[in-house]
Amino acid sequence: MRRISTKIIGTLMLVFFFISTIVRILIVFVEETTIPNLINKGGFFLAMISIGFSSLILFAIGVEFILVRRIKKLNTAILDIEIGEYDIHIEIEGQDEISTLAKNLNLMAKELQANEYLNKDFARNVSHEFKTPLSSIKGYAELINHGDLNPEEVKEYTDIIIHEIDRLAKLSHDLLQISLLDSVEIIKKEDTFAIDEQIRNVLQLTQLEWEGKNIEFDLDLEEITTVGNKELTFQIWQNLIANAIKFTPENGKIKIILNLNKNIHFLITDTGLGISEANQKQIFNQFFVSDQSRNQSGSGLGLSITKKIIEKLGGSISFESQLNVGTTFSVVLPNNIQP
Repeated sequence: MRRISTKIIGTLMLVFFFISTIVRILIVFVEETTIPNLINKGGFFLAMISIGFSSLILFAIGVEFILVRRIKKLNTAILDIEIGEYDIHIEIEGQDEISTLAKNLNLMAKELQANEYLNKDFARNVSHEFKTPLSSIKGYAELINHGDLNPEEVKEYTDIIIHEIDRLAKLSHDLLQISLLDSVEIIKKEDTFAIDEQIRNVLQLTQLEWEGKNIEFDLDLEEITTVGNKELTFQIWQNLIANAIKFTPENGKIKIILNLNKNIHFLITDTGLGISEANQKQIFNQFFVSDQSRNQSGSGLGLSITKKIIEKLGGSISFESQLNVGTTFSVVLPNNIQP
């Protein structure tokens, strides 16, 4: 705390200079004598005690202004934060350590306020996402329970119930994974696996979906073996490819490029709906669905989870999109096997 120390020492020196100057003036001009002659007088030591006491009072006032008063403001702000009052702002005075602390405390309060809003928003979204399928399940189950339906209607409503239950199961799984990703700082990265093979496995698993829409794939996959977390890396490709298939119309095309240039680079380009400029800043937000009317099955967690996984693995994700033209997602992951 060099700046604070400098201020305190400066205050002490200023008080000493001020008091000593006053003493000299009093001795020379008021008492009309010299310091050696004054020492022989009986009131000298009493005068020195008075001067010392006055010096301490002035020094205490200086420290109160420089240090104590500002620390009290910080303490009051911390107590407010402790009881959940995050809408605070401390005036920043000077450029010393306490000013830096006040600035950081203001930033922390803003972050806590933002997190509180996100937590409340998250809770509202979770409640909504569970409430919608549960309402559907309850409604169709009551219709079936009335017994006034023909076999075709019973099958139709049963299929809807099964679909909604699957949605709930996936939502529960996604929420659990978000919680695990947020709580775990160190991700296991000890698996050896081939990334190009993972991508081909995802294409096999989603074959019914893309064949049903007659989507053409253009693959340019370099053979890349790396060390990392096999399960989480697989989910990156699974989420991005499934997302491209979902938003690519019939007879569309998806291009996937995988290559190694110090880092691992993955690009997937679709000829789908694209993302409007208004939505581009939000697509990685939890529960954000860019087009509710055309995406009734999604919960808006897929891209959020994908981004969290990539960041946990030390990588990055970006995208470019044009409405009604298509979207390209780019993923960069560190290559943990060096040549």
